[in-house]
Amino acid sequence: MIETLISVTFGALLVFLTNSLSEKKRWKRELKLELLKDKRKAIAQALRWLDPMKNAVGTINSISMAYIRGNINREVFLDRWPNLIIGTLSKLDVSHGLLPLLPEETYSKGVEISHIIEWELIRTAVIAVGEAFSHPNPKVVEQGKVEYIQLNDKLNELNQKLRAFKDELRSQFLSTYSIPWAKSKIS
Repeated sequence: MIETLISVTFGALLVFLTNSLSEKKRWKRELKLELLKDKRKAIAQALRWLDPMKNAVGTINSISMAYIRGNINREVFLDRWPNLIIGTLSKLDVSHGLLPLLPEETYSKGVEISHIIEWELIRTAVIAVGEAFSHPNPKVVEQGKVEYIQLNDKLNELNQKLRAFKDELRSQFLSTYSIPWAKSKIS
């Protein structure tokens, strides 16, 4: 009789411990899934920055060429220069509750790109090139061609940073669909 009681008690204890461990593992899995879901939301919100940035870079390229060619004047050029920080990006910022879930440096890279778009050096370089190209002195025009190449390099660098940022965000977003305890990742 006592052996049966000990066996039943031991069995009940084993079942309790097994269920307890199983429940704890399930709870941890659910917590990790919830965290991945929130991280996905944060990255998705950061991905919304890309369209305005891409549009701003396109605007910079088109108004720069229009100014350099003499199709628009300086006032129109400065008026059409995009203002992302005060305008569009401030409305698309990642919510404060999700900001800590962004991968390291994501936010700072977005801010860096938006500051480059706002960058006074690009704007002044475009103005200098435009003025040089319209100057009557051939030496000034030649110097303008050199500055134009440097300006083109800056604009290409800006495009490359934007592309790299997009690729990085996309990769980070897709990585939130890989489940750490699963054997294969969803691609």
